[in-house]
Amino acid sequence: SRPLEISIILEAKQFTFVQEGDDWIYVTQEAYGNSLQGFFNAALTLLLVTKVERTFSVLKTELSDYGINKEALTLVTTAENADLSIRQRFKFGNVTPDLFGQYVYDEQGAVIHIIPEYQGQNLRDLILRVSDITKY
Repeated sequence: SRPLEISIILEAKQFTFVQEGDDWIYVTQEAYGNSLQGFFNAALTLLLVTKVERTFSVLKTELSDYGINKEALTLVTTAENADLSIRQRFKFGNVTPDLFGQYVYDEQGAVIHIIPEYQGQNLRDLILRVSDITKY
């Protein structure tokens, strides 16, 4: 049995976390080390219990309407045990027109979830703090 693992991918940079108890441990080896460990732990814990405001089906040809493309911030979760391996990919898109939600594409379900905007923004801000990515 292996603990849940989360990777965050943005502009070909990957940030990987493994769950140990209630904490998310940052395991990506980078020069900045674990300086933001507490912030990531809080953001990931909050994101995993986020309230989905709405869910709807979407065609792949419509994804760009929601700001979802190959450069989008991507969250990959992996859970494994002796009998089963589950891997899910979520791509973060635009903020909704009312500015309170954010579109998140669930690749496995081919659906878009709308979550509170601050959830995705917290994660994006942390990634930008530990990288040299500036265009987001």
